Amino acid sequence: MSENSKSRITVQIATSIACEIQNQFSKLHINRDAFLNDLLTQEIELLETEMTFRNSDEVYKSMSQRKLIHKTKLTITLDISLIERINQVLEEKKVVRDSFFNRILFFLIATPSLLEKLMLNPPNQTVNASNPMEGAKTFLTNPFNEIRNRNKGLFYTLTCFPDRAIAPQGQNLFLLNTAIDSEAAAKFGISINTVEDEKKLFSSNSEQQLHQNRQATTMAELASGKYKP
Repeated sequence: MSENSKSRITVQIATSIACEIQNQFSKLHINRDAFLNDLLTQEIELLETEMTFRNSDEVYKSMSQRKLIHKTKLTITLDISLIERINQVLEEKKVVRDSFFNRILFFLIATPSLLEKLMLNPPNQTVNASNPMEGAKTFLTNPFNEIRNRNKGLFYTLTCFPDRAIAPQGQNLFLLNTAIDSEAAAKFGISINTVEDEKKLFSSNSEQQLHQNRQATTMAELASGKYKP
């Protein structure tokens, strides 16, 4: 793809996440932006599929006001078509952009101890000794597959970040709760006043069933490694 079809975007990333991401990519000698371009192309579609509701106005306002205290500007070069798609889905679902990007980067570098603190079963992955390159490719292509497998195919709608720091001397990462439905909002003390606040994205049962079928197919393909965004 030509340079003219790419553009830079800047996002605010928690400093600890940004530093560790850069460190890991340097160690692996991987082109960060090329990798993230492919990963985000897949993940934005999985977000759109998994999130069958849109965040309420109250949730969006609350999350927008959640500022990371220690943050770093991260500039990424992505396909223009991907940037447009990300903007489209995040606007449709009322997802704060920094929440989406921070969540993906956090789980790329999250240690088993951090996953345990979030009450997510730590991934139990080992590279196949007979073909380690293929194993590494599988894990890098679908890095969150194990979390999805252990949580009924869910990733973005897991509201697992508490409203406090999860590590000693760390910062509050509540912003990384990308999708918060009415039940989770009540748990976190975010009031939702009207029925219209949480809008379903379907006008008929048949459309909803079609979407659910698509979601099941996507998750099955993801688990088998056959998913093509």
